[in-house]
Amino acid sequence: MALQIKKGKQVRAQRVVVHGPEGVGKSSLASGFGRVLFIDAEDSTAQLDVERLEPSNMKEVRQAIEIARKSPDHDAIAIDTVDWIEHRQLAEMLEEDKKSSIEDYGYGAGYTMLSERMMEFLKLLDGLIAAGKHVILLAHSHVRKHEEPGDKGSYDRFELKLSKKGAPLVKEWADAVLFLNFQTLTKESKDKKVRAVGGTDRVIHTSRCAAFDAKNRHGLPEKLDYEVAGKIPAPLLAIITGNTPTPKEANPDAPADPFLMKLVKGYEAAALAVLMERGMLQVGQDFRALKNTHLMRIKSQSGSFLDVVKSKHAAMNPAPEEPAEEAEAETQEPGFDKGGEA
Repeated sequence: MALQIKKGKQVRAQRVVVHGPEGVGKSSLASGFGRVLFIDAEDSTAQLDVERLEPSNMKEVRQAIEIARKSPDHDAIAIDTVDWIEHRQLAEMLEEDKKSSIEDYGYGAGYTMLSERMMEFLKLLDGLIAAGKHVILLAHSHVRKHEEPGDKGSYDRFELKLSKKGAPLVKEWADAVLFLNFQTLTKESKDKKVRAVGGTDRVIHTSRCAAFDAKNRHGLPEKLDYEVAGKIPAPLLAIITGNTPTPKEANPDAPADPFLMKLVKGYEAAALAVLMERGMLQVGQDFRALKNTHLMRIKSQSGSFLDVVKSKHAAMNPAPEEPAEEAEAETQEPGFDKGGEA
């Protein structure tokens, strides 16, 4: 087919890398990306109410990616974590070549071969992007000494916990590299020395600096507060929903999103009524037909949405003894930004 010039912004699924130290909440953040299927390579999602595949080797990882590509019930695929995927790639490579260590290949050769496998893995993930599914690669961070050229010297910084040849490939592939970490506070002691103290507030860094790897192609603010687990900050939410392709019809036998079902438990009829009133569902559809863009917006405004649902439930089930004027007041729905197709 002949090449054609294309104009304007192209709407396609996004490649997102989220890295940070252990226990900071990377998996919880990824769970907020809508209808997410986790490919859990390190058994790290056991405490989350999510859907997952649990491959134990690279053959099963490739099978999991193919299952994810064909799934009509998921709009985002989270790989948890890509550094464990690299471990699996190395194990497969050593087994195939009957080697006991990567050093057995000779100086630098083993790492080059491992990076080639990472490139093949990223090509598999591009198949998910072509199928309209966001890909979220989760990764651990580690502190590595960075050498600047010239006379700038060296310093420590947080980087992806990947091999030296694998990390650049992943960063170049991504549309956004987000560094999630606890916000470090400083405190001056009595002896006038400034010391770092631990904090519990979490921050998403979106732009590279001397201290860590990060980038984005969307003009995001340099820092985003991450206050509630699974609730994506609004600027990041807008980027994802604005680049979500029209999803395929949901599998009628698939379960609805567990977050939504838990949120509206006991108010299911009212929740369906609210979603139909706002054009998020059509008559006869159930929660499984909810589009990813709408689901993500509900997750980001879960408190407001639940207030609307409870108000609708009260209107649909009025108490007999309630005075007419009070019943009328009860039907006034709290505000909820339904958003719309981005």
